[in-house]
Amino acid sequence: MAIADKRHEDVLKKYDRMSADKGRHGGYGGYGRDYADEVAEAVAKTHPDRSLEIYRQRVNDSLGSASLSAYETVGAYLRKMRPILKSLTREKEWNQLVTDIRLRHRNRPHFIEILDTLEGKSIIQTQRDRR
Repeated sequence: MAIADKRHEDVLKKYDRMSADKGRHGGYGGYGRDYADEVAEAVAKTHPDRSLEIYRQRVNDSLGSASLSAYETVGAYLRKMRPILKSLTREKEWNQLVTDIRLRHRNRPHFIEILDTLEGKSIIQTQRDRR
């Protein structure tokens, strides 16, 4: 309801409570995670740093898995983060994040292709870069 009513402070308070309640209900890995995407999207304009924090956590959670669906999930979160960082004139931070991820996971060719797509590289450029 707080999301629908655009009561962003209340949304964040409830989310923080759910996230902090790790021991009893699974916390961030439980109830809080279920709402993380909704919360991040809802507060992106009014609380961009909190939105980015949530998206970063989701990226980190997804990077642990070496599967195509995890790569696509990371790509989706990075895609959501870029305009927020751009609006804060912190686009270099997005570039650095992608560069760091690219370096850490350079042995995952399908993932690198997804990152290339995010950066606007064509398939031909991606293939040239691999050589």
